[in-house]
Amino acid sequence: MEIETYTTASDFDPIMDFMKSIEKTKPKLRAKIIHEMEMLETFGRELREPSSKFIEDGIFELRANIGKDAARVFYFLDKDKAVLLNAYIKKSQKAPRTEIVKAKKYREDYVSRKRG
Repeated sequence: MEIETYTTASDFDPIMDFMKSIEKTKPKLRAKIIHEMEMLETFGRELREPSSKFIEDGIFELRANIGKDAARVFYFLDKDKAVLLNAYIKKSQKAPRTEIVKAKKYREDYVSRKRG
């Protein structure tokens, strides 16, 4: 399955920004995220827990855990493509509502610009 990262109309890429932000502070976690992205590329829609989990309304999360560090990457499936939307460092049991809302907003923007 093809992997694509969402980019805003002003060329901001939330995934690349997140990956750069943890490059020096959490290199093992960054490597694990890349591994999970490769798993998504290989297994696509068949990827399940612990690597991927359905959240709601067509939004999924890639799950990366290394020791006490955990990160989540929200994505959605668009035909034969996974579009990575946003990511965060996990600090609590439940996904923060603000991150889910942001993922849905990014998906909406992606779909409207793609069709527009």
